[in-house]
Amino acid sequence: MQEDLEAAIDGFVGHYNHYRYHESLKNFTLADVYFGRGQTILLELQKIKGRTGDTGGKLDPPANPARVILMNTLLRPVVRN
Repeated sequence: MQEDLEAAIDGFVGHYNHYRYHESLKNFTLADVYFGRGQTILLELQKIKGRTGDTGGKLDPPANPARVILMNTLLRPVVRN
């Protein structure tokens, strides 16, 4: 029972820190801010937008599909639950 509770808490903390976007942090995750990845993410999004010819819209995550792709493939640390 205690192991189940600890696993659930670990899963929540991992999601909250690494996958949940925070509006007060300009839609970055806590981990993005803590590890200083914000500028890197914005630069990568600019590159992706340039390659795809996407000239409209904002770069703010999570609405930008390019950010979702980027975050799921390049910058996410492995979160162990």
